[in-house]
Amino acid sequence: SFATNAGRLALAGPQGEVAYAELDEITDRLAVALLRRGARPLDRVMFQLANCNEAIFAMIACIKAQIIPVCTLA
Repeated sequence: SFATNAGRLALAGPQGEVAYAELDEITDRLAVALLRRGARPLDRVMFQLANCNEAIFAMIACIKAQIIPVCTLA
């Protein structure tokens, strides 16, 4: 889906616009960073973020790294 829609808009809001290709790249890097920091597949990782692009990045990165995201209210 990321490749099919690479040039299309994935996110749009007050924080700016993000295309699918950029979203794919950002979440790949974050997934690798989580794994390098010691998270392992099926680990739970807690995020305390408001409604923002970074919350979406974190969720998708967790899915890519097979990490279970636990989201809490900021």
